[in-house]
This record gives sequence, structure tokens and C-alpha cells, in this order.
Amino acid sequence: MSLEKDVLANLQNTVNIQECTKRKITEKYFLFDETKKLFQIMNWYFTTYGKILESDSLQMAYKLSSTISTDLQSKITLLFEELKTVVQVSNFTMLLDEFVQYHKQNLLKQAADKMIDKMQENDPDAAMSIMKTNLTQIEKELTSNIDTCKPIAEDAQQILFEYFDSKEHPEKYRGVYLGFPDFDLATNGLMPGTVTLIIGQMKSAKSVLATNIACNVANSGKRVYFHVNEGGRKLVESRYISCDTGLSYNGIRYGRLSPQEVQLYQDYCNNKLAKNDNLLIDNVNLSTPSYIESKLNSLTTLNKIDLVIIDYLGLMQPDAKQHVESEWLKWGIITLDLKRIAMKYQVPMIIIAHVNRKGMQSDNKKNFGLEDLGLSLEPLKHVDMIASWRIADPEVFKLTHVGTGYLSIQGARDAEEPDVSLHVNTNIMKIQALTVTVIH
Repeated sequence: MSLEKDVLANLQNTVNIQECTKRKITEKYFLFDETKKLFQIMNWYFTTYGKILESDSLQMAYKLSSTISTDLQSKITLLFEELKTVVQVSNFTMLLDEFVQYHKQNLLKQAADKMIDKMQENDPDAAMSIMKTNLTQIEKELTSNIDTCKPIAEDAQQILFEYFDSKEHPEKYRGVYLGFPDFDLATNGLMPGTVTLIIGQMKSAKSVLATNIACNVANSGKRVYFHVNEGGRKLVESRYISCDTGLSYNGIRYGRLSPQEVQLYQDYCNNKLAKNDNLLIDNVNLSTPSYIESKLNSLTTLNKIDLVIIDYLGLMQPDAKQHVESEWLKWGIITLDLKRIAMKYQVPMIIIAHVNRKGMQSDNKKNFGLEDLGLSLEPLKHVDMIASWRIADPEVFKLTHVGTGYLSIQGARDAEEPDVSLHVNTNIMKIQALTVTVIH
């Protein structure tokens, strides 16, 4: 129901309701009785009176209707009050695109259920006929939503509204914060539909960086899909627990915790970890863009995914069954597909990758250049931001597991390019800011 609530919560200004009308969004797009009926009331009230629905207007709508039961009225009233606490999105058009995909999935599921019923009756001809008919109806119904081309003039009022709205409510126009204030200040968060590539040397705690990002974002109340194709689930879980509790990683892995630490470990696992529904760890052997797309398709049906982390690019394979001569061309194909998926599901995506041999030999003390990622820019041209990750003194870090890391934005379409210094301690799998930066 989360996506349906998001759409309804954003129908609190004239522009958004008119956008729904243009896209021919109707109550049929909603699955639940209360969301379906509330959309119908909101749309009717605006069409009739030219105003946004308020609480007193809702009560009037109940009196005018003879089809809304007392029980349904109670549900709608509670829902309407709940919508006031939902943060509005910065781009309603993108939210509607996602909503149309959601509706399409529901229509396909309903069609498939009808087909399966006929198959169970041993009537394959009727099953095929039903599926063909339903697919034709779905295509016809959604035709108006497929074409996204329109005159810029239609966006004028929305652009103006968002400018002034962003002045009053800047939090609505922020992306996902990664928990590193200086980095978040430079990027204003990772925005929906964008792909960020983080590159670094082998054994430079890139996966620990990914784990810390997952931990920070999950603890902020957002849902993270952590796609891991190396190391194994147990390894990721132990790193995560160490990062979130401050307990020794080796102590957790090898049973070397003190009695006091064991008690802390038990309390954490039984309480906070047992209630953590925000982190979804997916450890796979065969990692492809189509697999990630299938997972997002199923996960977003239940609830919104706020961030995707892929660790890492080098172990992914393209979907196309074709011979690719160059590794970099292969990764270019993969990143192109991942960018398409990020845009389709309007979710920010982070991809972890290794530098090449030239990058391994680079004596730059802070960060890598774009040329250090590969012999061509093939994997780079499809992403929105490239950040390098580097440990300041690798030899000392190798011995002590403690050091300074630099997360440096090397290229971005819409961000500043600072060098962000972070304290790294892989004894407790923790990466955090050296100084306190307050983001208003």
C-alpha cells in the first residue's frame, strides 16, 4: 500500500491532480478499498469545486454518498490523516511513472491468475485465449501512459511550484543520505534513478564501505537492497553486526567476545537485528542485471526500495547471450542495463568496482583519476557519478586495520567534487566522518 499512499499524499496541490487527469489515472489503479475510494473522492471534489480536499470536505463527501459503509468511512478517515505525515516527492511525474508500472504488474498478475485457473481445469485453449484478451486490454488501457513526450510548456507550473516549494521544504528535494555528512552535503543525497560508481584498489575496504553505507541508510529508516556476489552472506552479516555494534569483527567471527560483549551481542541480535526489515541481503552466484531487475520487481510490490548497493561490478555478467571481446565493453553493457533499471524503478544505485592495473600502481596519495578505471570510458559513460575510494597509507592499514580513507567525487552530473576524509577501522568494520558536519 506504500506506493498508493505516496500518490494520494502528493495530491495536495492542483498541479498533481491535473497530472493524474492527463495521465488518465483512475481509481482502478488502486488495489485497496480505502485508497481506491479516497482517490475517487479527491478527484471528484477537485473536479466539482476546483479545490483540494480538506478534512471537513471529506465528511461532506460521506454524507453525499450512499455507497460508503461506516467501516470504510473510518478507514478512509484514518488514511487521510496518515497522508498528512507522508513527505511529498520532488518529482511527481516520476512517482506516477512508478505507479503505472505498479498498476501494470497488478493487471498482469490478475490475468495470470485467470489463466492458471483455466489451466487447472485442463483447458489450455481457454487459458491462452484469456491471456491474449487480457494482454490486449492492458496494452490499450496503458497506451496513454507509455508516451512520456510532451511540450515543455506543460511543465512550467510544476517547475515554478517546485522552486518555491524547495525553499520552504528542502528536505523533500533531497536524495538518500549515505551517512557521511560532507559527502551528503556535496551531493544533496543520491537521487532516484541515478547510478554511482565507487572504484578502489583490492583490499582497500570497499566492501566495508558498502556495508557501512547499508548500515547508515537502514538505520535512517530507509530500505536497502544489498546485492552481494562475493564473500557470502555470513561474512556480510558479521561485518554488519560489527559495524552497527562496535564489537570486534574477529571476536564475532571466531567466538572471542568477552562475557560482557556476549551479552551485548545477544541483546542486539534478539532486539534490534531481529526487528530490522530495512536491510535485504541477497547473496548470489550468478549476478546479472536481469536478476537484479526481477528482485526489484518482486520487492517493490511489497514496499519501496530506497537504495540498491551492488558489490561488485567485476563479478557480474551481461544478460545478452553474445560474445564480448573486451572486459570493459562487457561492463559497459552491464552498467547501461543497470542504469535502465535504476531509472525504471526510480531508485538510486551504488556499484562497487576495482581500479585497473594502472590504478593499482598509481602513487597518487588521495584519489584515482578516471583514466585509472580502465583503458576505455565504456563503464563510466552510463553512470551519473564516479567516486574513488582510497586508503591513505595502505601498508600501515594492512598491519593495523586502522587509517584514513578518501571518498572523492571524480565526476558527477549534478554534484560538487570534494575529497571527503573518513576514519577507517576494520577491526570493528566502521567507517565514519573525522569531523562533525551539521546538515540543515
